[in-house]
Amino acid sequence: MELINQLVEQLGITSDQAKGGLGALISVAREKLGDEKYSQLTAAVPGLSGMETSAPQGGTLSAVGALAGSLGGSLGKLGSMGQLADKFAAIDLGNDMLGRFLPLVLAFVEQKGGSAAKQLLAGVMK
Repeated sequence: MELINQLVEQLGITSDQAKGGLGALISVAREKLGDEKYSQLTAAVPGLSGMETSAPQGGTLSAVGALAGSLGGSLGKLGSMGQLADKFAAIDLGNDMLGRFLPLVLAFVEQKGGSAAKQLLAGVMK
């Protein structure tokens, strides 16, 4: 996929890290957007559909969040950026890389799918 190649070249990461990071981003988007808006996003940007299967399993924060959520705690609802940071850590990418990764993905989404698609994705990353 063109975006994976761009991420590898511009960020100096491996293909597996690029796929895992993009998968993490798309899996969070799918969770936050719901089926209808997720379908709009993936229809607008070819190649995004199915990328969530490349998402790494979360690390410590996901486990703590799941436990707290099962007990009714607020940590069960980690914010989007917290979820992404946790998934990025699982593929050896730090928070600094998340800050460099996201603008590249948003620019690609806007280029391929237009500003509406970019806004959909950007909206879930708050």
